[in-house]
Formats: sequence, C-alpha cells, structure tokens
Amino acid sequence: MSYSGFDPVSLHKDRPRQEADAPSGAANIMSVQERPISVPMPKLYQEHLPNAVLGMRSCANMSVFSEGEPLVFVITAPVNDGKIRYGIKNTLSGEIFKGRLEISRDCNCFRLDFSQCGMGPGHYECKVFIKGNALSCFFGIVAKTDRCAVADSPFAVDHASAWHVKSENRRDYARLLGLSGVKWARERIRLSDIYNDGIQYLFENYDEAFSYIKAEGIKITVCFHDIPAALCCRDGLAVSSMSAVRSFAREIGRHFDGAVDAWEIWNEQDVTHFSCGTPDEYAAFMKAFAIGLKDSGTEALILPGAYARAPEFSVYGPWMMKNGVMDYTDAYNFHTYVFPDKDSVPAPDMPVLSEHMLNAEKWGGKAAWLTETGTIITNPDGYDRMTQWYQHAAYLSAASALVPFCGVERTFHFMLPAYGECNAEFGMFTSGHEPLPAFISLCAVCAQLGKGEALGSTTLPVRGVAFDTGGDEVLMLWNDEPVSVQLPVRLPVVVADMNGGEKCLCPGRDGLSINIGAAPVFVHFNRIPKQLYNRDAAKVRRACAHSLPLPCRLFVRPVFPPDTFPFFPDPKKGEGELITTGYRLESGRSTEIMLGCCNFTSQTVCAHPDINAPEGISVSVADAVVLAPGEEKVIPLTVTAYGELHGAELYVRLSADGMCGSPACVYIDTVKKQ
Repeated sequence: MSYSGFDPVSLHKDRPRQEADAPSGAANIMSVQERPISVPMPKLYQEHLPNAVLGMRSCANMSVFSEGEPLVFVITAPVNDGKIRYGIKNTLSGEIFKGRLEISRDCNCFRLDFSQCGMGPGHYECKVFIKGNALSCFFGIVAKTDRCAVADSPFAVDHASAWHVKSENRRDYARLLGLSGVKWARERIRLSDIYNDGIQYLFENYDEAFSYIKAEGIKITVCFHDIPAALCCRDGLAVSSMSAVRSFAREIGRHFDGAVDAWEIWNEQDVTHFSCGTPDEYAAFMKAFAIGLKDSGTEALILPGAYARAPEFSVYGPWMMKNGVMDYTDAYNFHTYVFPDKDSVPAPDMPVLSEHMLNAEKWGGKAAWLTETGTIITNPDGYDRMTQWYQHAAYLSAASALVPFCGVERTFHFMLPAYGECNAEFGMFTSGHEPLPAFISLCAVCAQLGKGEALGSTTLPVRGVAFDTGGDEVLMLWNDEPVSVQLPVRLPVVVADMNGGEKCLCPGRDGLSINIGAAPVFVHFNRIPKQLYNRDAAKVRRACAHSLPLPCRLFVRPVFPPDTFPFFPDPKKGEGELITTGYRLESGRSTEIMLGCCNFTSQTVCAHPDINAPEGISVSVADAVVLAPGEEKVIPLTVTAYGELHGAELYVRLSADGMCGSPACVYIDTVKKQ
C-alpha cells in the first residue's frame, strides 16, 4: 500500500531544476524511509523566563502555519546541558533534516525559527532533544488562502464545534476553517438545550460558536437529533402537537436567520440509535418543522435528515419518501462511510453513492448533499497510527474528486476536531490540537482544485478526475498500486502532492513520466489535453430556497396504538439498528388509530380524508373535518386488515377547496390472532 504519489517538492526550494525531474516513486507509509536532505540551520533566540516548565509548542494557531508565515517553535526547559538536537520530517515523503545547536546554560526558553529552511505545504513532525528529554509535535503548512479565492466550491467540513470543541478553543478552530479554503461548515445543536422546559428559549451557547464561523465568511448548515421534552408525549420520540413543533421551528428560524444558511431536520433517522420514531412520524415532524422555518422568514435552505445507510437498505427509506418529505426540502441528504483494513486503500463506495443519486433523482430531482463521509477504523492490534491517518487523508482526497464527479453539490468531510465514537477515532486534529494529515490534505484539495467543477474521468490507465478550478485545469490522479503514466506535454507543468507540496517538472522528448500511487497528485494545465479525459461528469444540481406550495400546508399524521408499533431493534442487545416491519395489526381485528389533521394555511378549510387502501385492508373515517387556520384536530380512523400482509401501503391525505394535501403513508403487516 503506497501513500506517497511522488517525490514531493524538496524542502529546500532553491535547488536547481533538472530537466525531466520526474517523480522517483512512492514510499510505503507503513515504513516511510527517511531521506536526509541538507537545509540551512534554523535561527536561535534565547531568553530566561521565571518558572519555565519543560515543553514545546509552535507559534501558529493549532500548529498550522500559512505558507510564508514564520516557522517558529518555542522550547522551554528548566535546565539544559548546552545543546539542542532537532529534526523535522515530512510525514508523506520521509524527507528529513537534522541538526545540533549550542545553547546557553543560563537560558531556559529557546525559539527556533525554521523559516529559512524552505519548507513548503505539507504535514510534518518536529522532534527536539534537550538534556535527555525528547519533545515532539506535528505541524502543517498550508497554501495561502488567496490561492483558492473562489466564491464557492463543493468542499466542506463537519465542524461540530458547539458540541465537541471547548468554548476557549472555538475561535481558533473557526480560524482554521478560514485557513482551509472550505466554504461551508456543518454544526450541531440540541433542541433540548434551547427549549427543554417549554417556557424559555436559550440560544447563547450556539450564538457564540456560530459567530466565530460566520466571521470567517463560512456558511453553516445545522443538524440535530433530539426533541425537547416539552414537545414529547412518548419515549422522547413522538411529538404531542404539530402546531407546537411549527411554533418552535418558527422561533429558532427567526433567531438564527442570517447565522444558519441551511437546516437539516434530524440526522440519520433511518437507524434506531438516532430514531425519530417510525417513518411516518418522522415525516409529520419534518413537515411541521419545515413549515415553521418557512414562516420565520429565513432564507435558509431546508434539507431532510440524512440517510445513514443505502436508500433501500431497510424499509425506512422508501417508507419515509412515500410520505412526501422531499416536497418540503431544497436538497437530498445522505451519509456514507468506508471501513478499510490496515492493508487497503480506501475509496468512496461508488455503488452506494450511485444508489443515492438515483434515489435523489427519483424523489424530486433536487440537489444532493453528502453531509458526512469518512473512514471508520477501529484501531486493531498492530495498526500503525500514521497508516491510519494517511488512510483517512487518502480517502478524503479521493472522495473530494469522485463525489462531485457523481453530481453531488457539497461534500462534508467528517470531522474537524478530535472525536471518538465507540472504539473508532475520527477527526483531523489530535486531542492536543495538532493537525493530522487529513486536514492538510483538505487544505490542499481546496487550494489545488479551486471551485472544484468536475469535467470528467481520465483516460489514463489510473483513477482520476479532471477539474476546472476557475483559473487553470487540473488532473487529479491516483491508483491503488504504483504505476507510471506518460503525459503528452512539451512545456513544464506544476505537480502537487496530496498535501499541497508543489514541484515544476520539465518534460523530456517523449513527454512527462509521472509515478502515481495511492496518494493523489494534482497535475496543472492551462487546459487539459482533450485526449486525457472524457467529458462524462454528472450534472450538478444546485440547491436554492423555494416557497412551499399551498397543499404542503395541509397534511395528516396517523397515530397508531403502541402495541402495534414496528419492531425497533436494540443495538445494545445485538438486534441490529434498522426497523424491519410495518405497523403490526392483528389479522381480522379492527384497530382504531387517531388521525391528526393539520391545517397550516391561512384560511379555514373543510377537509375530506382521502383513503387509498390496498387489497386486504378496509377503513372507516369521518367524511369531513373543519379546520381553522393553524389548527390541528384529531379524528378516529378504524383500520381492519385481513389475511397475510407484509409492507402493505395505506395512504391518507386531506383534500379541500381543490387542494390535495401532502400524503401520509404507513406500512402494515398482519400478525395472527393471539
């Protein structure tokens, strides 16, 4: 498994260029060979501080330097033996330089300035040895943000600072967003933090976190997966009043107007540990919430909660969609992860990605957002951490190419701060706020691909995608196994490695030969030769806020007795996490359910319940119900199922004054009489 696509730019940028200075191959990240190079010694500054404690830190925000920023590290040591040894290693290429400096025994604080050592964008490890003590830290160098100054791009990051970053660190992490070049960040809120007692709204914690992000010019999408206790009537899931949900959503929409640019109504509702009840319960909640947001006057986009699994992995996905949720949204929303082992090169799950794009087209043809994607590695024994980190970085880079190529508008990489879930670790930073390769790779993607408009797949015998950056054009290339490709070019081209280290290569008589490995490389052209790619990228649909059609404000929600509920597995008991049945009705027995009829139009209506019952199901319900503006009224509906049914679809909707309201669809299974 090779993670270095080519010999990155030398740390010493002033070395003479050589014709056909082609990449020399790739080091295996599991055993990177150290490649000593010669660079000028760092500058040394010494002073004495009271109460110095042994340690080392960089002078950059979260140890991420912008290209051209002074590369200064501060070492403190109460006592020393008059010597400092140091070493800095490029973790991708293995290039390393070492040295030794004489220091004053009377000083206990030392500043090492490596600016003159010529390091370019990349991920590095710095080690310092002083009087038998070994100090180390990871740091990164990223390209200047003006190199990726585009209005928009598909590259985004899951930030979650309101949950996973301490208040004192939030401003610093927000600055990293600005440095990275991403245009969107994903945040989370707990609705119960805002309105749990049903009396007072509390927004302060989220106001602070969001303000830091907006100060960097970053747009925010927000998701949640809880319901305030004041709105619940059963197990923290079922909502007692759709009118209350609408009012609540209207309040938070008004408060966060201008701060939040998109709302995701729930998160991974198709798995039980994030459940919002049955698909029809979720749909009713989502409709009321979307209406409330629209009534608030906000221009924020509205998305449904994201799929955690493939769209038809369980009955949840189709059942949810048949409830008309996409009529209330501006974009389709899903998640996808991969589970690499220690010997694999991770890449996006293209079949699942294609399934979601087909599903998005089937249910409205709106824009598609991938709001979480990444690798899940559960730290098996003997697993080298650097290998794991570079697997994440390689996946991030490959996904940044393939996902837009498939037509997805935005890709949110999971996630920026350090985060653990079960026995897996995520994040682009360590818990000590030092960058991992994934963050440097994210910055490189933004800097190298600019606006990130996918043009098509490469015709070369490797994996790759052609991009229009908004300036030049770029071929992003990688391959599971090392291979050499020939580019038909006569003029010098700029090639960058996965972490943004650039090199200008001069072709020979037969063109330019480049070694491609698992870590993607970026090859820049004024215009890519037409024979190097196919124009086969999918069309990208753009999300835009739209007004709700009047019929969407008239909907119903069936409320079934608890003893008829679908089977909800318990993951803690090993039962799985996906519901597998519809509502379970006893065959031949009548069951009375309550039909919540919601009128969120501005006029009084006389609504007629329209029932579409499949063979084997009979129903009885009142002929009509009068609903005032904003009123929700409950009427009984009797359902009798016969024979053996599995997944029988029962549709209920209201019609009034020529309007045909949004449908409610329920799946019904029959069970034998007890």
